[in-house]
Amino acid sequence: EWAKIKSTFPGQQAPAVVMPNGEQLGGSTPLICYLGQKLGFAGDTPEDAYHCHRVIDLCNDLLTGFAEVAGPFVKDRVAGAEKFKKNQPANLDRLTEILNKKPFFVANKLTIADIACAKGIEDILLNDDIKCVLEKYPELVKHQKSVYETNGIKQYIAKGYRGANTL
Repeated sequence: EWAKIKSTFPGQQAPAVVMPNGEQLGGSTPLICYLGQKLGFAGDTPEDAYHCHRVIDLCNDLLTGFAEVAGPFVKDRVAGAEKFKKNQPANLDRLTEILNKKPFFVANKLTIADIACAKGIEDILLNDDIKCVLEKYPELVKHQKSVYETNGIKQYIAKGYRGANTL
């Protein structure tokens, strides 16, 4: 099915959303930000939205590093894991600084920033080659668990919606 419609989507990539007027919106990060604002999960002000995007950028950096460990085209997982352990603590440090012992990253409420970070931390926790890096970041692990216990998200996960690009 995807092969038939792929050429009609922006950049020929998923995810994409077809709007009621027929316009197609594509790109993971732009869609996360658009839906976050549309559904009220991007904070209350343009500054909150900026801070959400900042956290999402850091989470994307984690995802890029993660792809070198668990991506479909990884040739040397051990080398990828070592590179992740060496390079990603800087991003984890930044995320910890931004969270700064608060329950949420932005606007003192659940935002797309929290959901993006929780998914990134989950990916790391589920990978035996790199999960040890989180031993130095208990605050981020606690945050991930807290987000996943949030009403709505907890029920979503309970229905079996897990894995890449589901949150």
